[in-house]
Order: sequence, then structure tokens, then C-alpha cells
Amino acid sequence: MREEHVLTEELTGEKREVADWFAAELRRELHTTHRLWLQKPPLARLILELGHYVRFVALNYRQREMIIMAVARHQQSETAWNIHYPTAIEAGLSEAALESIREGKVPADLDEVDLVVLASCQRLLENNRLSDDEYRTLKDAIGAEGIVELVAVTGFYVMLSMHIGAFDI
Repeated sequence: MREEHVLTEELTGEKREVADWFAAELRRELHTTHRLWLQKPPLARLILELGHYVRFVALNYRQREMIIMAVARHQQSETAWNIHYPTAIEAGLSEAALESIREGKVPADLDEVDLVVLASCQRLLENNRLSDDEYRTLKDAIGAEGIVELVAVTGFYVMLSMHIGAFDI
């Protein structure tokens, strides 16, 4: 880990304000990536707020974790994979489904909506686009608001994986 980029000293000023806000408003503790973002407090606050939404509010628990695992696999982020594996199991994904995702295969035990969500996430990771047919199928499955959330969850975890990779976390 490139520790020189992760804040380890006592937090003061704007950094302390953001850390306190995170603990009070979102009721979460700071982890390594959070401390990394605190180097730039205004950006940290935005990232942390978006991160909270995509991690705990968007779509449903199972779909969020499935997307996170698909992103971790695509981005080759063992850190993200290992952190979220137990949570994905808790969210209802089977070990077999996770192994299929890791291998780039279609899990056999997903319902129809989850299959569409996973395929759409993977398609976006591959080329940042959905065809008209893919979009219609996804919209029928989760609605336009769901598509906005799927893209947000996918994009957030791509960014997070890039931070993990850039700073060797």
C-alpha cells in the first residue's frame, strides 16, 4: 500500500469536519479509502455521500452486491472482491453465483431480473453502452430510475477500484 497517500495523522480542520459529518450523518467509520479521499475534503464529502447512497440505498441489496462483485471482477480488484464477498453472500448471492461471476460466466441460480441487471452491468463495463434492445429489456426489469441507479453503482465502484489500484490498497 502506498501509505503516504492515506491520511494517518490526527484529522484537523476541514478533514475533521468531513470525518465527523461521515460518522454523525451516515453513521459510518472511516476506512482506508475514505481516509485517502480526505486529502481533498470537498471531494471526499461528495464521494462519501454518493458512496453511501450507492452502497446502502440504490436498487436492492442483492443487486448492489452483485454489481459490486461484477465490477471487482472486471477491474481485477481482489481487494474489492475480498471485502464484498461476505456481504454478497449475506445479500443472498450463492457461492456458486459468485464463482460464476468471477469466471465471467452467467450464474445459473439468478432470477430473471437479476440476470438482466448483471448482463447490463457487464455490458456497460465492456463498452459503456446499452443497445436499444438491452435498454428496453433493462427498463422493463427495473424502470428508468433503476437504470440511473445501476449506472451510478457501476460507475462508483469502477472509480473506487481505480483508487484501490492507483494507491495499491
